[in-house]
Amino acid sequence: PQKSTENFMVLYDRRKDIPKEERYKAIGGHTANAFPKAYQGTFRYVSADGIHWKRFNKDTTGLFNQYPMDSHNVLTWLPSEQVYAIYLRVGSEDKIGDERLGKGFRTIAKSVSDDFIQWSEPQKMIFGRSEMQHLYTNSTQPYFRAPHILIAMPMRINLNKQALSSAELAANGIDKSQQAHISDAVLMTSRGGYSYERMYMESFIRPGSNSINWGGRSNMPASGLYQTSDQEMSFYVTRGYGTPNVYIERMTLRLDGFSSLSASYKIGDAVTKPLIVLSDSLYINFATSAFGFVKVVLLDEAGNEINGFGKDDAVELIGDAIDKPVVWKNGRLMSELLGKKIRLKFILKDADLYSFYIAD
Repeated sequence: PQKSTENFMVLYDRRKDIPKEERYKAIGGHTANAFPKAYQGTFRYVSADGIHWKRFNKDTTGLFNQYPMDSHNVLTWLPSEQVYAIYLRVGSEDKIGDERLGKGFRTIAKSVSDDFIQWSEPQKMIFGRSEMQHLYTNSTQPYFRAPHILIAMPMRINLNKQALSSAELAANGIDKSQQAHISDAVLMTSRGGYSYERMYMESFIRPGSNSINWGGRSNMPASGLYQTSDQEMSFYVTRGYGTPNVYIERMTLRLDGFSSLSASYKIGDAVTKPLIVLSDSLYINFATSAFGFVKVVLLDEAGNEINGFGKDDAVELIGDAIDKPVVWKNGRLMSELLGKKIRLKFILKDADLYSFYIAD
């Protein structure tokens, strides 16, 4: 059967040897109890141009048709795992074999496939020690500057919580179905597998001062981050959901600017876990004040300074750059340490360190 879908999610498959008629892939479906059985679940689609679509010829029935499929479920390719993945919304209390799923907290599960045909049974993601919250979407995607790291910005619902008075709700034209359950979005990361890291429980995207954003299910990030200048990336958020004035807002971040190691005017330092040097040069993404700096010291696995790369050898790096090469006095190069296990010690004053990487 053919049916419209409320949550079409497109993947541009960049891999070699993909048939041209399958260069674009997509999933889309419906909630499990809203339509006849033949229309339930999520269906797979393919396209050569991203405009003209057809059902995937191996798609004989909807995937995951026992789950509520009305969320914006995510289809992506995971380079670090070499699989397709679908991140979908499930219930925290769901058990395989239950006739109807979607019980408990709204949470996230993952299904994988190496051929887009056979898919694993969805497995619930775990969140470390963080408390359970209703996560309505997930937007999980590989980060384009570090594809082994996944970025997720799920919309989080404060169930039955209402922020506006009846008069304010009416003045903003907020639909009765969205007058409670206020929402925002949070930031999570993953390095693959079935776990997320929620280092920050605080909101990443707040509703803000515009009162139309204080109804239910607003402030929902779309899937994906996109580089929009040499130093900037953008993502997109639905605002004013449930009102006549719903709109999409473009929001911007510095490249890698999700968070930073930040130092005040008082000098501070941080030491990494051990890592193996596999390339020639170290680069940092950082910003300082006119009186601040970043220094990088190289330590052996035991934490001792490496001769020629110690605190007295480190150069004060001052400025604001996305990919700044790190240098040491006397022209010492990280290539001298290829194959060795080291630690990095960052010394900061009135500065932010957003990221670092080692590359040729």
